[in-house]
Amino acid sequence: MDQPSCGNASSSPPHPFRSKVLEELTRSNDLRNDLTPHMCFQVLKALLPSTLVATMCDEMNQFIYKRPHDDNNRSNSGVHLLAHKDLYVGLLAHVEDKKQQLVDLRQKLAAKQHQNVELAVEIAMYQDKLEQHYAAFDEQAALNAIATLKHRRVLRLMKTIDEKQDRLLEQEKAIKAELDRLRMDDCAYRLNAKKLKENQQLLESMNTQQRPDMNAPSETDLKCQIKALQADIASKHPKLHDLSTQIFAVRFTRAGLESQLQAVEGKCEEIQAKVTAYQRSHTPRPNWDALRGDVEYTFQCHNLAGDANISTAALMKMQSSAHRVEYLAAAIELIGLSQDTASRLLSVHACAAFLVVFMGYIVFSSLLHVIFYRRGPVHVRSVHHGSLISFNLIMAAAYAMVSTELHVRGLSLMQFDAVWPSWLAITGQVVGAMLGANHVEYYWHRLLHSRFLYTRVHKVHHHYKHPHPFDDMYMHPVEGAAYFFILYGPPFVLPMHVLSFVLYMMVMGLFGVLDHSGVSFHLPYVYSSTDHATHHTKVNSNLGFPFPYWDLVHGTYDGDFGA
Repeated sequence: MDQPSCGNASSSPPHPFRSKVLEELTRSNDLRNDLTPHMCFQVLKALLPSTLVATMCDEMNQFIYKRPHDDNNRSNSGVHLLAHKDLYVGLLAHVEDKKQQLVDLRQKLAAKQHQNVELAVEIAMYQDKLEQHYAAFDEQAALNAIATLKHRRVLRLMKTIDEKQDRLLEQEKAIKAELDRLRMDDCAYRLNAKKLKENQQLLESMNTQQRPDMNAPSETDLKCQIKALQADIASKHPKLHDLSTQIFAVRFTRAGLESQLQAVEGKCEEIQAKVTAYQRSHTPRPNWDALRGDVEYTFQCHNLAGDANISTAALMKMQSSAHRVEYLAAAIELIGLSQDTASRLLSVHACAAFLVVFMGYIVFSSLLHVIFYRRGPVHVRSVHHGSLISFNLIMAAAYAMVSTELHVRGLSLMQFDAVWPSWLAITGQVVGAMLGANHVEYYWHRLLHSRFLYTRVHKVHHHYKHPHPFDDMYMHPVEGAAYFFILYGPPFVLPMHVLSFVLYMMVMGLFGVLDHSGVSFHLPYVYSSTDHATHHTKVNSNLGFPFPYWDLVHGTYDGDFGA
């Protein structure tokens, strides 16, 4: 039974397609050309027309195709579907392109890195050269060279101005001489004209005198008289023709000279206007007397320090300003735009100040000790007495050396005029400096007696209740530095002549040693050495040095002011 059925089934013709769509696709032979997944889903939907199959096809369609613009409100019929495989192939091509671009960029990056390495090497080389140039550059020498060039340019300009002015003076002298000659010619012309008039008047008088006379002489006598008159005129008076010729020549010469004089005067006025404008805009003609006073001390210092001999007397003996400018230029080059010469000159004065202060203090204190304490009881000194006074004394001398260099370099108000001021001016400068130092010293001393500074700084100085010579330098180095700053400070604030400053330092040093010597010395209403001795026993009294005026004002004075 089964076999026939099987045979019948195998021998039976194929069942026709149920869908007309498949039949149409088969007839049109489109399946072999456009057999796409989408077409297969359409065929499947046609073969199995059910909702489940349609939903399944739509879900699978999402995994095969990609919608570029997914919009639920529009129908899918007008949307061009893209297969993920095609997108994958496109992405592979895009990746290959990007890889090729990456390779190109890496090559460019390598080239840039190589170029950067070369540039870094070149930059390092230039930096080394720049550092070498910086190391070889001497700023002070460059500044000195610039200053020298500027000074030489100024001197050259001044020399040019002086030469032009000398030429103008020579031209003025020549013009004056020409004017004098013209005046002499004019005088000669007027004199000749006067003589001509006199001759004409004489001829007219002679003509008027020849009137007919009854007693007229004979013709022979007249001829003799005429010959005599002609001889007299020829011998005594110049010929009229020659005189008139000379007069016309003088007039012609005078006219030419007057035109030349006018031209010369015009040129002189033009040159004088240019010189005046130049002088207004440039350096005026130097005042040689004032300049002599300015450079007198500098020349003297240089002559003392070196072997050269330069003087303002030789400068003023020169007649021409150009020669004086050349002399000044040579003197400046000899003295000292160079740093070495300046430092050598200054070091002499600085060392001298150091030695004067150091040795002066030792000599004066030793003298007081020998005179008043040689046979007295032994004064017990502190353990650190020698080292502390030595340090403070060296610091005082160092202050003198530094301040002297600053004064000589022109960094203060110190005056080094060769002509000394009057004694009244010197006294005023010394008294003013001492009063100023006394004012500052009083308030600084009062500040030292505050609890903080007294216990840490000023108590060292009050170690000796009855001080002897060499005890004034026994103080804390901080106190010493401040005290010496006040002591050497007046020339940096007040204008002082060097002689006034020397007298001020001598008086202040004398009072400072006497205050700590135990020796009684009094100047009524001015100074007393016992006031500071009282201060060492009564700590909060007599704070002023050297005068007690501020103690009197503030009520801290303890003593007999008028004794």
